[in-house]
Amino acid sequence: MDGRSARLGEELDDLTLATALYFTRAVAFWQRPDETLLPDLRRSAEGFRRAGDLSGEGLAYISLGLAQLGAVVPPDPVGAQESLERALASMREQGDSWGEGFALITIGRVELLLGRLDSALDRFASSLDIAKRRGDRHAESIAQYHIGWVRLLLGQPDEARTRFGQNLDLSCRLAHDEGIAYGLEGLTAVAAADGEAERAGLLFGASEVLRERTGLYNMQPFIVTTPFVDRLLDGPDALTFEAARGRGRALPVADAVSFALGG
Repeated sequence: MDGRSARLGEELDDLTLATALYFTRAVAFWQRPDETLLPDLRRSAEGFRRAGDLSGEGLAYISLGLAQLGAVVPPDPVGAQESLERALASMREQGDSWGEGFALITIGRVELLLGRLDSALDRFASSLDIAKRRGDRHAESIAQYHIGWVRLLLGQPDEARTRFGQNLDLSCRLAHDEGIAYGLEGLTAVAAADGEAERAGLLFGASEVLRERTGLYNMQPFIVTTPFVDRLLDGPDALTFEAARGRGRALPVADAVSFALGG
């Protein structure tokens, strides 16, 4: 897409072109991610800046950062972090607290990917503080989930279980299917880390079906559950896990959530 209207051949103003590039390329990233998206996302961010829409600029840089992780081979975490820091600066300059929290979560995910657990925890905790100040329960559930991952990777399964449980409870109250899937996956990892193969299998099977039914999948670099599940599959409890996984796939979501929170 260039700077001209496809129908009339007329020049588009910066805001119109930036908006068109953002929505078409951001959607394309989740459908057909490839490196050709990156130049247009940069153009989108630059156009929003020229138009004085700093929140738009921040969103474009967040999408660019995600594309630098999920649309190029090999992923470019350093470039992604640079884009996301620019997004955070734009959101703060605009005074957009929702956008600031979103940028902090995404930066924290890159820190997590790079193994910088303390830095990731700081970012997630800051995002949680913003969500609570705004009364944004959806953003709070997202922050709790990510804090849970750091706590688990730091060897604190009890704290991780609490955080994932809070994420799952909030997601259920909001009827947010993707959040429910994340919560089930987090609690799967806690159970796997504790050697509870049957519990892990039930939760994992339920989360798989929910992902399949909704079509809402996580980006490959951010799927943190895999190593925990793989360790079970490579160990003596693999058959127990797989049998429970099959039963979990047959569980109604409400029953799976009740088991996750109460069991």
